[in-house]
Amino acid sequence: MPKAYDYKYPWDEMKWHFFHENKPGQKKVSLKDVSKRYNVPYQTARRYAAKDNWHGDRAWMWAFRDQPKTEEDRARRANEIVRESLR
Repeated sequence: MPKAYDYKYPWDEMKWHFFHENKPGQKKVSLKDVSKRYNVPYQTARRYAAKDNWHGDRAWMWAFRDQPKTEEDRARRANEIVRESLR
C-alpha cells in the first residue's frame, strides 16, 4: 500500500522542476530548493526522491540530452568533430 505522503504532495510537479528548472550559467536546482518551493519537509522529499531515483534519472537525462537522435545526426556530428580536430 502506498504511503500517505505519496498523495499529499505534488510529486510529479516537484520532479519536473528538479529536472528542468536549471538554466545554462545558473547553479543546479537542489532538492532542498524544490522542497522549499512546495512546502514539503526536506527529509520527506529526500526520501521520496531517493526511492524514485531522481538524482540518477536527472544525471542520465543530462548526459544524453544533447546527443544526436538519428544516425544522420550522429554522422553529421562525427564529421563536425573530425573537422574541428583537423584545424
